[in-house]
Amino acid sequence: MTFSDGPLLEDAKAARHFFREKGYLIARNLIPATACKGVLSAFQTNIKPSDALFMRQTTTRAEKHNLSAHGLMTNPMLDVHEITEPEHQLFRDAALDVFTSSGLNKALSALLDDEPVMVQSMYFESSRGTDAHVDSHFIDATEPGRLIGAWIAVQDIDELGGRFCVYPESNRLAEDGVFDAEVTQVAQEYERQSLSVIRGYQLEKKSFSLKEVTKTRRLLMQLIKQSGVRVFAPPMNEGDVLFFSSQTLHGSLKPGAPTLEPGELGQGQGQYSRNSLTCHWVPKQQGLMRYRKVVEPMNLNYHNQTWIHQPQTSLT
Repeated sequence: MTFSDGPLLEDAKAARHFFREKGYLIARNLIPATACKGVLSAFQTNIKPSDALFMRQTTTRAEKHNLSAHGLMTNPMLDVHEITEPEHQLFRDAALDVFTSSGLNKALSALLDDEPVMVQSMYFESSRGTDAHVDSHFIDATEPGRLIGAWIAVQDIDELGGRFCVYPESNRLAEDGVFDAEVTQVAQEYERQSLSVIRGYQLEKKSFSLKEVTKTRRLLMQLIKQSGVRVFAPPMNEGDVLFFSSQTLHGSLKPGAPTLEPGELGQGQGQYSRNSLTCHWVPKQQGLMRYRKVVEPMNLNYHNQTWIHQPQTSLT
């Protein structure tokens, strides 16, 4: 099975149709090289040497860097656009230059058919690999499926660096009449199970249950096998952006594993970085949901002609 980048964003109607059908779309050279190099330089000089605590995507807690044997940060940063410490604002401002770039804003406007609002951001230098998952179970617009993620390469990503990946057409697994009824049933069961585990941990403060997590993973593996969806880990170079639906299965390969499924162990030693930004966007006419249950009121700031949900502080 072969996959394509999708149509050019200049044809907004075709791009939206492809995105709706496949659950992803790739825009090459969308972010200016100067902006990418600015982020990478600011990370190396302003963030990497720091011993400070930063919010982390994997734990949603403020923690110091976890470094691999090769000295790469493996615990990705969360909500880098909300950094307030003056000594780290060089990096925040460089990231905002990417998030507010005209090309990215125009692309999101075309795919959303509305003004985009950024609601979350992350930064990765490296990765241990990320299991396939659906963002909608964690964060989404008030109309599930309307949130769009954008994975942005700020360097050329080596094939052994733990490439970002998606499962094309997986955004429609739970939709009636698209796949076989048995597949749709498993997709809906997986969604119920995943949401139960996530809500239990995040909202109800239940203790971690290996049994329930294992059940969720088994349902996911069954769903992937029965549906026939396949992983797509495209080569991504500086300035390339991969847009994906909040309902699209996605993750990242283990470093050293160019052909394995997300989360599977590769043979490399993690010596290759994968410096990248991720950001999530909702239509301006929508609200924000977390765990498909908590509706969060929007606190909009207009920064460099871009709408940003800023729950903590205002941008200056």
